[in-house]
Amino acid sequence: MLCFVGHSLEGLSHVGIFRNIGGRNDFGLGEALKVVRRSLRSCDNNPQHLSTICCWSELMPRAGQKKLSPEERIRMRQQEALASLGNASLVAEDNSKFVAKAVRLLAEILDVEIVAAWELEPDGRALVLRSGFGWRPGTVGHVRSRINNQSPAGLAVLAGEPVVFSDLKKERRFQAPSFFVEHGIVSGMSVPVLGHPRPYGALSAHTSRHRTFSTDEVLFLRSVANVIAAAIRNQQADRAVRDGAARLRAVVDTAVEGIITIDASGKIESINPAGCRLFGYSAEELIGRNVKCLMPEPYQSQHDEYLSAYVRTGTAKIIGIGREVVGLRKDGSTFPLDLSVSEFKVGGLRMFAGVVRDITDRRRMEREILEAAAQEQQRIGQDLHDGLCQELTGVSFAMEVLGQKLAARGAPETATIRKVADLVDQSISHARNLAHGLQPVTLDASGLASALQDLAVKTENVFHIPCLFLSDGPVLVYDNVVATHVFRIAQEAIGNAIKHGKAKTLVMDLSAEGGRLRLSITDDGVGLGRATASGKGIGMQTMHYRARVAGGNLEVRPGERGGAVVVCTVPLAIQDSRFERSKSNVGENSPDSENDSGSSTSSSRGAQGKNGRQKEARFSRRRPSDRSRKTR
Repeated sequence: MLCFVGHSLEGLSHVGIFRNIGGRNDFGLGEALKVVRRSLRSCDNNPQHLSTICCWSELMPRAGQKKLSPEERIRMRQQEALASLGNASLVAEDNSKFVAKAVRLLAEILDVEIVAAWELEPDGRALVLRSGFGWRPGTVGHVRSRINNQSPAGLAVLAGEPVVFSDLKKERRFQAPSFFVEHGIVSGMSVPVLGHPRPYGALSAHTSRHRTFSTDEVLFLRSVANVIAAAIRNQQADRAVRDGAARLRAVVDTAVEGIITIDASGKIESINPAGCRLFGYSAEELIGRNVKCLMPEPYQSQHDEYLSAYVRTGTAKIIGIGREVVGLRKDGSTFPLDLSVSEFKVGGLRMFAGVVRDITDRRRMEREILEAAAQEQQRIGQDLHDGLCQELTGVSFAMEVLGQKLAARGAPETATIRKVADLVDQSISHARNLAHGLQPVTLDASGLASALQDLAVKTENVFHIPCLFLSDGPVLVYDNVVATHVFRIAQEAIGNAIKHGKAKTLVMDLSAEGGRLRLSITDDGVGLGRATASGKGIGMQTMHYRARVAGGNLEVRPGERGGAVVVCTVPLAIQDSRFERSKSNVGENSPDSENDSGSSTSSSRGAQGKNGRQKEARFSRRRPSDRSRKTR
């Protein structure tokens, strides 16, 4: 049986099998060898296609079978040599040793005294004798041949075709190099070792005898050159993969951000040193575990469902977007981190890579900046209230005295003085409103609830729509900065609901439970717009930013019966979680609220919370007709 197989980089390209059936050959051996030679020529037309040629033969003649001729035996030896080289190229780790083996085989199979493997130098201008057989000591590694017509190897590389000569003295295509004369070379052949984008070098076989090389011998030399080229390509590809992996590993290992890779089930495949330092684990402790171990509740319980939903639907909330989340260290402490996730595939398997960065310092700096700004606003508000308002009050009092004196004398300027006094009173009211706007939340623990109640009152008075404020008694917030951020979030949410949502009714619900403060704003408007739903509007970005700075999170979702719901949740300090139950019944009056028209009142009514607790409700119904003016 004779079998030959040709492999290409793209896959199997040539296969031929010839079997003995019923004691006779279906194909004569001579025909089979012709097929092999035709296949070799086909591969040789595109040398990059040929990687290995492997042949196996059962040469034991059977009764009545014709014995192999000397030519056929030579061809079979050539194919066996190619098979041996092909197998060696697949496992070769050092190309220099592999090429040396190929050179020795060529000398043996072709029966020549001298074989040369030439390597093209990096500048592409000359060849250097890198490996050889039969050369004098000191020749290999030192002899160079330029890419021109001064040598057969240089001409073969320049032309991209074999150069064969039977008598060096009669050759006119190239000049005989001096080292040819020194070694007594008379006949020979050279073929290029083709590569991409330029040749790798050349392969030459020479003899000191007058000899005419056959077509099969030239094809054999070209086939060996192609096997060498394939081995070089494979080694270059392997080296590129190893170098790329080493560079990537160096980048990952030295990155200051934590880099974690997980599979589609959430199992951690790798984590870099920065990630280990960030979470307080070693790589061995984390690899193989679910990545949700690095998340606190409620994210830990929600992670698997979110990941499976993404794999099932392709709808991403974090992947390819990035967001700020909370991480869980080995010691149980939590910290804010910036997370960006990307998806990739390895061997057809879906994988995810996450880059995490500790933003504790950034949050602290942001908080300090906002605290400084808030303190400056409070100072300006305090100056307006204690300075300008008091001075204007003095002017108003003086105008009142002057008006009384003019009225006693019956002076005609009395009406004018009263008008001026009214303008001064309006300026006082305006200044007080400005001071209150700069410092909406008072410094006591119950200031947030009072500020939200006042916001509900003002919303009703300005926009003439019901605004209901609910609270589980006086919820105490001892951090004035957190309280101010929550108030500004409520202010922005109400403005969005009225301006964009066309809301007709608004409900604010403030509660504290489990060490967390929760504020929800519900409206009955037209619902979330595209910018609002995606969080890309400036107002939405501002609310999310304030929630993050306060150490919490913001959720915006459609209401169960239309409209929208904005929920802000922030952590409270230990003393913040204490709050008193309201002992007041339905109908308790809210604290007075002062505006530009004077004082106003607000009514209260009870409302039942989700957990069945009785909530204190403050629902202002003040209208312009209810306003009162001070009589002068």
